[in-house]
Amino acid sequence: MRSQYLVYCGECCFLLNEDINGNGGCALQDYVGRNCSELCDLDHAAMRKDCLLRGLHYLQKWRRSNSDKVKMPPPYVVGKLIDAAIYKLRQM
Repeated sequence: MRSQYLVYCGECCFLLNEDINGNGGCALQDYVGRNCSELCDLDHAAMRKDCLLRGLHYLQKWRRSNSDKVKMPPPYVVGKLIDAAIYKLRQM
C-alpha cells in the first residue's frame, strides 16, 4: 500500500519538459530523467545547493502568489526541501 505522503513525479510541479511518454526532468535532481509514473525519491542529503535554492525560490513564489498559474508543490516535496535546507545549514 502506498503511503499517503508519497507523490508521483507526474503530480509534481518540478517535473519539467514532459514528453508524450511521460518522461521529463526533475528540477530538484538536476534534471535527471524521470517518468511521471515513478514515485518521488528525493534525498535531502544528496540535493545540490543550486537545486535546493531553485526549489525554495519556487516555494516562496507560490506562497506569495495570488495567481493560479503557480502550482502548489506537493507537501511531501515541501518537507524534503525544508529537510535539505536544515541539513545544509547544519553543515556550515
